[in-house]
Amino acid sequence: MRLPSIALVAFSLVVVRPASGDVCLFTITDLGTMMGGTSSYGYSINDSGHVAGYFVASDKRTQAFLYDGTTMHDLGSAVEGTGSEEFGINNADYVTGEAYFPSGGRHAFLYDGTTMNDLGILGGNDSKGCGVNDAGQVTGSSRNASNYLRAFLYSSGVMTDLGTLGGDHSSAHDINNAGHVTGLAGLSSGDRHAFLFDGTNMIDLGSLGGTFPGYGTYAIGYGINDADQVVGKSWRADLETVAFLHDGTTMHDLGTLVGGAPWGGFGGLCYQQCRPRGRDLWGQQRQTACVSLRWHDKGSQRSN
Repeated sequence: MRLPSIALVAFSLVVVRPASGDVCLFTITDLGTMMGGTSSYGYSINDSGHVAGYFVASDKRTQAFLYDGTTMHDLGSAVEGTGSEEFGINNADYVTGEAYFPSGGRHAFLYDGTTMNDLGILGGNDSKGCGVNDAGQVTGSSRNASNYLRAFLYSSGVMTDLGTLGGDHSSAHDINNAGHVTGLAGLSSGDRHAFLFDGTNMIDLGSLGGTFPGYGTYAIGYGINDADQVVGKSWRADLETVAFLHDGTTMHDLGTLVGGAPWGGFGGLCYQQCRPRGRDLWGQQRQTACVSLRWHDKGSQRSN
């Protein structure tokens, strides 16, 4: 769904699926914009229904916001006039994302309800916060001194490089309340697999066997719950991209809930690329605000 002549705005979406499966009910709330802008984007939501994201101001600057159920609040930026974006929120309304600096660099931040705190870097030029748990621990990615992207865990004032699975690169996308992290990490073979960091070790969750051009076998973790179950996407041997659930032992191919080509994974807190063929619950394209709900019931498909 393209909206070429309509301002794109963040919204809150509530979905109810009746037991009969015959009707998909939902409400959409326009969260608006700020600073004279016409666009806003919601990235994450907590258990209270509070939403974090960013809006585009009239001067094209991006600013992180927190919507508290009634009002959209501008979270500001690390340096006045440079902008910020948000990717994660916890149940205390702490927010993480990235803040821009006049030099062009960007740093991960944690907004603690009053202050946007700079979380620093791993020695490179930039970092990005992607997920924050209820203890205020943050995970994300940062460039190191060798300019390799590395997953990090920020806890008790310290940003820690989580390493890799033998390759050069890694990136983190979500964190649970135990401080366990999931994302993607490179292997010495050149393959890139989903991982689980259990507080001590980075564990290779493998892949579904498919090869992504230029990267070997490929899987990425986007979300993790408090039982250490991980959801993400992987390429299969038939070169289709599908959602997976890793239950702690096995990576399960979730396939597709409706007919048509598979398309994998929930977007996660820090995944911004276009996913125009979403099939599992929703598909979202960052620049087109495409949201589609698709249910498969009694051999039929319903879309809204």
